[in-house]
Amino acid sequence: MAAGVRHARRARGAGASRGRHGPAIPPGRRAPRTPAHRGRLRRVAAAAQLLPGVGPAHRRAPTFAPAMSALAFDGGQLVGAAIALDPPETGEGYIEQVAVHRDHRNQGIARLLLLHAFRAFHRQGRRTCTLGTHSETGALTLYLRVGMRVRHSSTVCRKSLGVV
Repeated sequence: MAAGVRHARRARGAGASRGRHGPAIPPGRRAPRTPAHRGRLRRVAAAAQLLPGVGPAHRRAPTFAPAMSALAFDGGQLVGAAIALDPPETGEGYIEQVAVHRDHRNQGIARLLLLHAFRAFHRQGRRTCTLGTHSETGALTLYLRVGMRVRHSSTVCRKSLGVV
């Protein structure tokens, strides 16, 4: 079955960016927070918590960006999410987490989630987007295929403490 991908959108009204439905927000500015927007934020956060590895910390993050986050559904079932952050001090978008339910992997859902998030950041005036990954996830190939480049990598060292 094909999954559909949707953005968590900002509410219409006083300067809210809605693409062809209203004026765009100038780069560096944010739409006013409305009760409808806060409700959408709560629904996105609640839906995202249904995925493994996406926890309540994302709800409380002051830079959580529901308008740039994307959710994937198969019928009425949430099968994937790209949780986006918009840290104001960096001037770039940040993808905190990409998750797809294991039964729906290798169908292009993560790619679509990322592309939706990239487009949303671009509409908000961001010209770069960053994410971090671990080599064990196997997602590096996906990130390279959607046009990302490795900025830097790191090495993690470990020592068994059984014998010191």
